[in-house]
Amino acid sequence: MTKSRTFNCLCCGETKAIEQFTNGSSACITCAGLPPDNIIALTRNTVTREVAQQQDRKGNKLAMRRDRYLQRYIDDGGKRCSAGWHLKPIEAFDACAPRTDGLQPACKACNKLRATIMATAPLGTGKATWHTVQTAMRSLAPPQIGK
Repeated sequence: MTKSRTFNCLCCGETKAIEQFTNGSSACITCAGLPPDNIIALTRNTVTREVAQQQDRKGNKLAMRRDRYLQRYIDDGGKRCSAGWHLKPIEAFDACAPRTDGLQPACKACNKLRATIMATAPLGTGKATWHTVQTAMRSLAPPQIGK
């Protein structure tokens, strides 16, 4: 007994035996006999379903990766703030969707301090003042282990 090969119909999206296809056709015999309007609707539904499945898989991978990062931060005692280099709990960071861990690189307190300095410093000196304050904060931070 030989095992029949199967293919996916590009029209309806169902997996069918090779005998259900005509030579050189990517649509099954059932879909090949349908009126063109029905074929377009079936194809659109198939594409929509496949895109949704791909997005679900991508979303699950993203969620799993973020969970690994967050678990590592919990195990290590927190995430290191990129502005002040202090280790802080993950609750001290705002969310940021594009980042791999889903968190902003600088903590809320440092972001607020930077915004205050940039808003209150004399014209053209905000960035330099912020870098001076940032350097002072980093000098007070505990040393980074393993770096």
